[in-house]
Amino acid sequence: MRRGQLINNPKKEISLDFTRERIIDALRSVSVVNEKYSVLKDDKVLNIIVLKKKGIVDIMNHFEFQFSFEEVSKNKTKMTIECSRFIGAFDTAGEITEATLFMDTILDAISVLLSEETIEEALSKVLSDKKEKQDKWIADTTPSAEAIKTGNIIIWVFAAAMVALCIYIIN
Repeated sequence: MRRGQLINNPKKEISLDFTRERIIDALRSVSVVNEKYSVLKDDKVLNIIVLKKKGIVDIMNHFEFQFSFEEVSKNKTKMTIECSRFIGAFDTAGEITEATLFMDTILDAISVLLSEETIEEALSKVLSDKKEKQDKWIADTTPSAEAIKTGNIIIWVFAAAMVALCIYIIN
């Protein structure tokens, strides 16, 4: 594939054993599971949700993910995901690979949200897990009182050595 040759937007179609409303509720909450994605557009009339990937500095690599839904039966919904660039079009296979990986990340987040009996239970579990990880990180990175004393002694010794060095250089 040559650079400059336009490639169709990548699409994925997946059938889920959930109602359309439940899937849409999960999509609206994807940013709780993965902060890199947020809802850009939520059109209830046309039955379309658009997510965007946040945190990319280069505007040329901004991606949007459009979700459309088709009810197959009472508890089965066909969801189509189409990824497009915010500006321009895909012109390398690497961009398609990157977009496909982003779609998989979103599907993983949806899976987490649909894994519990209700979206609220899933959100509660996700937030609880995040809090546990944050508390563990704080506990692991907060120095003990003994480490603080040792650190202060090292700083004082270093400062004294720097003063002695300055006095030696001046004399």
